[in-house]
Amino acid sequence: MSELKNQGQEQEIIVLDVGGSFIKRARFSADNSADCSTDYRAACLVNRVLEAPLPIRESGSCEEILTALFACVEQSLPADCVCLSTPGPMDFTTATSHMKHKFKSLEGFSLKAALEERFAGIRFCFVHDGVAFLLGELQFGGHFGGQFSGCAAGMRLAGVMLGTGLGFAMSDGCRVLVNASRTPAWPLWDTPYREGIAENYVSGSALRTAYARAANRDIDVQEIAERARAGDLIAAGVFTAMGEALGEMLAEHVRKHDIDAISLGGQISKSAPLFIGPVRSRLNIPVAPTSHPDDAALYGAYYFARHGESCLKQI
Repeated sequence: MSELKNQGQEQEIIVLDVGGSFIKRARFSADNSADCSTDYRAACLVNRVLEAPLPIRESGSCEEILTALFACVEQSLPADCVCLSTPGPMDFTTATSHMKHKFKSLEGFSLKAALEERFAGIRFCFVHDGVAFLLGELQFGGHFGGQFSGCAAGMRLAGVMLGTGLGFAMSDGCRVLVNASRTPAWPLWDTPYREGIAENYVSGSALRTAYARAANRDIDVQEIAERARAGDLIAAGVFTAMGEALGEMLAEHVRKHDIDAISLGGQISKSAPLFIGPVRSRLNIPVAPTSHPDDAALYGAYYFARHGESCLKQI
């Protein structure tokens, strides 16, 4: 068994962003002799190699999901540390899943224990995908060339993740606000809204359901977006309706939590021009899509692997 290195001293760090269909991967090599406190991006992010995503089925059995994760780690080695960005709810200290709406077969199961048993000598850490996205925006926004670069004391940036579901996280200065299980402090997805919950109206699933109901045809979100850009009024209408709903939801959070700016992430943020207008019209703060929807959570997971809970603030 190889000796575990201390957090922050690992040379090779693999980060995995676990989604419902694919696992995105990246390798980071760190220069531990550099002074990360003065210029983290330039001094400490020495090398990044994106690997090809690997498939995973969130509806699969526990054994199938573990097999996919094991294969992904094995194909990504060597590494001193592997950090996984995953959905929640989950106890991220033990990586014990409490999810009932996705990855259902993992409920009550500790991924951390299973991975540590299989890959002795490697440190594993877990971070909520919403937390990872927001950390990526806070710490590497300038690297992305995005509107929200860096973080300032007292500033509150919110991250909205628009994918199959709806994610939400907030920061206080440079730290992301979390609860005792390291899940974002004020999740948005299950907030009561209209005749259901927020995710029923703002998410990839919501877009597909709304379009299928109006057009009597079930197509994926990418095709709905393409049709909207081509002038399909039904497709454009479901994006507009989603933007209106998102703006209404966020308005309450902006007032309640004094949010200064909002960054949109996730695959649907690539179609921001189709819905961001109604969002902005309901808010009086800057709202913009991330410049790198595919990479932000990977960078954030890397930052968490290096800094751990010091980049979080429990409330």
